[in-house]
Amino acid sequence: MRFELPMRFELPSSTYVRVAIFDAAGRLVDRIAEGPFAAGRHEVTWQGRSLSGQRVGSGIYFCKLEAGSYVGSIKLMLLK
Repeated sequence: MRFELPMRFELPSSTYVRVAIFDAAGRLVDRIAEGPFAAGRHEVTWQGRSLSGQRVGSGIYFCKLEAGSYVGSIKLMLLK
């Protein structure tokens, strides 16, 4: 089975971006993107895997986006 969760965001200007997945306890699960991004629309994808490449289990996860001074997060529920 293949799992992909695309996340889209738009930047008004070029900036440094971090997108990461955390578990419900606040532990880092995966880093999806980190580095400079140009202004415009972007899409990054989480494969449902940990930093070590192993598939994660069902549960609640959070996707955190940091771009310049903006910090936002969304709640994800992964069911297998």
